[in-house]
Amino acid sequence: MQKKIISEYKAVTALYTLGWALGNPIFILFLLSKGFSLEAAGLFFAIAKLFHLILEIPSGAFADSFGRKKSTMLSFALSFCGFSLFIFSSNPIVLLASAIMLGSADAFFSGSMEAYSVDRLRQRGAAMHTHKLIASGARALYLMLLLGSILGGFIGTFSYELAIALGLPSLLYGIYYVNSLKSEKRESNFSDSLGNIFRNTTLSLRKCVSISPLFLLMLISFLTGLGAFRLFTGWPEAFSQLFGWGPLETGFVFAGISTMMIAGSKVSEIVYKRKYAFSFAILLMGLFLALSGVLWAPILTLVFVLLFEFSWGIHKPIMGKILHENVPSSLRATMVSLNTASFSAGFSLSGILFFLSGGMAISLSWEISGAFFLLAALIAFFKKL
Repeated sequence: MQKKIISEYKAVTALYTLGWALGNPIFILFLLSKGFSLEAAGLFFAIAKLFHLILEIPSGAFADSFGRKKSTMLSFALSFCGFSLFIFSSNPIVLLASAIMLGSADAFFSGSMEAYSVDRLRQRGAAMHTHKLIASGARALYLMLLLGSILGGFIGTFSYELAIALGLPSLLYGIYYVNSLKSEKRESNFSDSLGNIFRNTTLSLRKCVSISPLFLLMLISFLTGLGAFRLFTGWPEAFSQLFGWGPLETGFVFAGISTMMIAGSKVSEIVYKRKYAFSFAILLMGLFLALSGVLWAPILTLVFVLLFEFSWGIHKPIMGKILHENVPSSLRATMVSLNTASFSAGFSLSGILFFLSGGMAISLSWEISGAFFLLAALIAFFKKL
């Protein structure tokens, strides 16, 4: 039975990821082609993350109260609407609405299907497969990124709009597929669920403060969010500067990034029980990111970015395992959302500061960003996470 649960989790993750993976290597290039500056394009993603942050905890409480399936289906619908607006308009107001929808979609998706699947495992006495579930879902995500990036990068050489639009059918089918999955016992009436949203949000915040590992995970997520913004939004432009690459080459680079994250998630299944595996993975991310900026040269920067993503693939499932070990079932989606909200807070703050600064050389911003990962690694190491 656990194989079926893991397969369904992987399928939902793959469908949602494919919805945006085709456009992933060209989003920044697409906005630049519409006449936006690099700072303004970065602000688009910062706004999306800001609304992700605003709705993250309420959306997790929504999932715990109304049902994780409903939350996941809503995320697919919002994502479909957001990308439709993104493709067919260059009006700043419409793009703002698109950013809000896409950020909200990620908020409702974050943790919902994961919590639904983890609870099903635990109900069947298969809690020991939690790390395998999360790592398998991560590999499905990275595989879709790999395939989507190659295809999207190729199609993007002819049309940015078409490359992004090809992900829309996956989002529509995702709504149907999630609806076909086994119903949850937690679903209740509307008035009870509204009360539960407030109750679960309050309880989750109290749990976060009272349970040391949870609070530390939120702090680490915030720091990695601060550090990740300039890499996640800047690498297409960085390789354009270093190599003169366009959408096709960028797509292949992202495929390489996805491959490294798949490998990292596989390694994570081997090392997750080892002492300091979590802190060591974060330490590697900080070192590789800083070195990619310090040693600003075509091949070296590419290699260190790929090694950063390999380390990212290791740390992500381990963080999920630590989180689920310290969270009760009734608050699982809310706590996962709270952890993601912490990352989004750091990511959004970094994006806003970058915009207000008027821009900064990518190499310098990567050097500074690496320091946030190093600080997070020190916290994880000394607190023995």
